[in-house]
Amino acid sequence: FYPHAHTVESFIKKRNAAMCWLAENKQKIDLCLGAEVLLCKNLDNLDGLDRLCIEGTKILLIELPLRELDEEYLDTAQALIEDGYTVILAHIDRYLSKYPDSIAALTDMGALAQINADALYRGGMRRRILKMLGVSDRICALGSDLHNVDTKLYKKFANAEKHLGGYYQEIMSRSQALLQNAKIY
Repeated sequence: FYPHAHTVESFIKKRNAAMCWLAENKQKIDLCLGAEVLLCKNLDNLDGLDRLCIEGTKILLIELPLRELDEEYLDTAQALIEDGYTVILAHIDRYLSKYPDSIAALTDMGALAQINADALYRGGMRRRILKMLGVSDRICALGSDLHNVDTKLYKKFANAEKHLGGYYQEIMSRSQALLQNAKIY
């Protein structure tokens, strides 16, 4: 969801159409509906923001902009957290090298993080993620970032457990706890 390109209503309509397509084509997968929302200044004031959370929760999956965050972005994230949202930073592996200070500021204020399984196959990134896991309980979700049928990415996702070792179960437990009230389709 890009606030500058979509309305909440148009996004929800497209998301619901995709969900209907899955149901009609009898895809066998459990889904929770939500959105990956681009962090922009004053996002906390967006009408209908609750509708972009994972249904049944106040979990908001946040996509970070591709630049270091200034105070206004950090203030917006802080306002979201203070408003009771559980902010999860999508695929922080993309940003850990680019702007670690922003990631640290966000996690220090209470934001959680999701990592992509693909990052576990890049040595330097895997070491950063494992180091972060060793000193923090902020990583709460593992993602695939699959946008098409890429069997290599599916295999990487399936093999993430062996790369994460004991941290894998910790991450899965955090995910399950967060999603216990989510509406499952």
